[in-house]
Amino acid sequence: MGDMIWAVGGFIIGLLSIMMIVLAFATPYWIQPEPGHVISTQLQKLGLWEICFQGYNDIRDGLGRVYNGCYWVFAREYDVIRKYLIPSWFATAQALETLNLVLGLLCVLFGLLVLIRCLSSSAQKYTVLSLAVGYLVIGVLSAILCTFFGINAGTDRSWLKQPQFRHLAWSFYVAVIGGIIAFFASMCYVVYYMKIRKGGETSTAYRAYEMRNYRQNHRAASSNRFYK
Repeated sequence: MGDMIWAVGGFIIGLLSIMMIVLAFATPYWIQPEPGHVISTQLQKLGLWEICFQGYNDIRDGLGRVYNGCYWVFAREYDVIRKYLIPSWFATAQALETLNLVLGLLCVLFGLLVLIRCLSSSAQKYTVLSLAVGYLVIGVLSAILCTFFGINAGTDRSWLKQPQFRHLAWSFYVAVIGGIIAFFASMCYVVYYMKIRKGGETSTAYRAYEMRNYRQNHRAASSNRFYK
């Protein structure tokens, strides 16, 4: 496989990173109460898009309602207290993880194009460079997101109740791992970019594209001779 092994490695590692990001994005286990403190925190579990309460009440809710069960954060049930459930730092975390998800899916798509080598040699080179930058951005955004979320989730005392009895749960750590893995995917694509840039016309990307063009041109020429 020659230098293509770095493209294969980058694709597999990048795919694993995006799977982690998708899992963290979709699961409601970013924060959970300590064992035995569900009643005192009135919280069962919390994710970026779903919050599960058990007997939660908020003095800022003028209707005095008690919230039970799991709902989407933008559900009508939370209309009255949504601005308290989603402070600015929480909304920032949602936005960063959504950006990571979109960017990651694009990286997987273009990584697949690099693997099947359907691009010209110059397009292949710049696509690989874009993938290296893309996964680097995912890693940096994940670091910012997790640091920001981790700090504020435990220190913002205007958000939910009894922060001393809450802890970061496995969905949060999956997001951390996904970001770390993205750095390794970026490294693989950096190495592959350096190899195809240094190899020039002897690189795998160039040979694959030129060989495909040669075969297509050869078949076209043979067909023209036959019909003459």
